[in-house]
Parts: sequence; structure tokens; C-alpha cells
Amino acid sequence: MTFRTITAAAVLTAFAGAASAQWVADPAFNSKTEAQEIFVAAGSTITGNSTGTANGTYFLVNVEPAAPAIYRHRFLFESDTPPHRGWIKGLNQNASGEIQPGTDSLIQATNANTDPAIFNQWYGFGKGEQFFYQVFGTAATTSDYTITMETEMVTPQNLGVFQPGQLAITTIDQGHDTRTHIHVYDENLQPIPGFQNIRPDSSTFQSFLERDYEAGTYYLAIGLRNLANDQATPDDSIQRNQPVMDFPNILVAGQPGNADADLSFAILQDGTEFAFDAQRQGAYDVFWGSFTVVPAPGAAGVLAIAGLAAARRRRTR
Repeated sequence: MTFRTITAAAVLTAFAGAASAQWVADPAFNSKTEAQEIFVAAGSTITGNSTGTANGTYFLVNVEPAAPAIYRHRFLFESDTPPHRGWIKGLNQNASGEIQPGTDSLIQATNANTDPAIFNQWYGFGKGEQFFYQVFGTAATTSDYTITMETEMVTPQNLGVFQPGQLAITTIDQGHDTRTHIHVYDENLQPIPGFQNIRPDSSTFQSFLERDYEAGTYYLAIGLRNLANDQATPDDSIQRNQPVMDFPNILVAGQPGNADADLSFAILQDGTEFAFDAQRQGAYDVFWGSFTVVPAPGAAGVLAIAGLAAARRRRTR
């Protein structure tokens, strides 16, 4: 697989008009190896016409950089003859959690039953994320389509302060049966290698992530599986063959599921469970939280943890 190399000056020029960019899909670009490169920001549009995969278009999407934060981006479809298909693409993992270069795997597909109907969604961090995107229609989608990009900043829920050492984050036994996927990011919104879990064993379809944490700030992402970034699945997840993204700095929820799915979870430390209510607000949404790990022995540390306003505290069983 080859990609077009462009200079830094060309990138800056391309992004200069990204917020108002209007792209026309070219069906000559119809594979990952031959993708139409576009530069987008909130307000950008893509227009085209497709009545099947043969005259659909693959895009290599470049998102305009922004200030560091968590951003929820959407591609919203409009057409007089819906529904067109938008597919966010990625790479395969094999059963051993090895990423397979050069593959072409479906991560997220539009769904006619979502609200709004027919859209794709992903999360970025202001770092100019890239991803492959395929758009195509059916015999019934004879009218042109227009895709408009929408962006919203996400404020993570403050989960409080914990002490250095082992923390376990789990959605198991939290009053729901949602099939979840957990990722943890560092203070720079970089995924920490190995800090994710889909399901620990065959007894559950929920998540349990136990790791050692040093002092710092962390960001927690919980969604329905598959919740894909560019990181391979570690060996303490029983299901390691979920697809991943081609490039860093992006997180994609793979399925719409129930828009208001319960994602409640708990953080366990030193025999105490701190439980949090969490719920998705819409299809493809991800719950975001943040917590701080600070060496705080004695009363000050106890008070900091006890002050978790959002937590329902209970002893582990």
C-alpha cells in the first residue's frame, strides 16, 4: 500500500480552507491503495453520486488540527434518494492480536435506524487524525448525496483522585449486560499500549481492565465493542481479533447498538469499589471520564477519594 507524500507547506495550504472545503467524490478512487485525499473541518462537505460499490469512492480523510481536547466528529448524509452507505475502514487483527498490514476491514457502517438517520461518527484529539472512508450507494440511490462534517467538543466526567498502584476498571456486575470495551489514555490523550479490555474470559461479554498506574492524569473511554483505535488488543482480552484503525489519534465505536446503552462501571482500589453511573447519549457515542493519580498518603488522600461526587461507594464483595 502506498500513500501520496506531500510537503508540510502543501498540508498547511490544504488545511487553510478546510472549514469551508467542498469536495466532489471521484469514483476513480475506489480502494485503499487508490484513495481520494481530502482535508476537512467542521462545515466541510462531500458531494457525489453512487448507485453501487463499483462507482463509490474511497477517501483518505485528513482532519484539520485543533487545540488539544476530545472532539466528537460526524459526517451527516443528505439525499433525495437515501440511504447511501458510509463505511469507516481499518485493519484486521488475527486471533493472536497481531495487526495485519494491507488489509481492509469495516469498522463502522451507517445505519438507517439511528438518530439522525445515516451518519458516521468518530473521536479525535486535535492532532490532525486520518482515516480511510468508503462511500457508495445502491440501485435506488440515484440522486446526489451531500455529506456535511459536524464537530462538538466533549468534556469528560471528573472521576476524582486515586493513589498510585493497581486500579481495576470494570463494567461487570454493574446492573446491566451491555457488551463493553474499555480504553485508557494518558494526559496527552495518547492511548497507553495494553491499557484496554474487551472481555477478560468466556464467562462474560463485559470488560475488566486491571493495571498499575503511576502519578498523572488519565482519560477513560468506554463504549460498545468494537471500540477501535490503532492499538493491538492485549493478551488478557479473550477476544483479540477485532479490527483496528490504520492511523493514530482516532477512536471509533464500531456499532450503533442501543443509543442509550448503560455503560455504568466501577473503579476498584485496595478493596474498595467506587461505582459510577454512565450512559451513552446516542448511537456510536463513547463515555469519557478523567481521573488523577496522586501520591497522597494519610487523611488528605482519603478525603480526596471520598469526595467523588459522582460515585456510589460500596465495599467489594
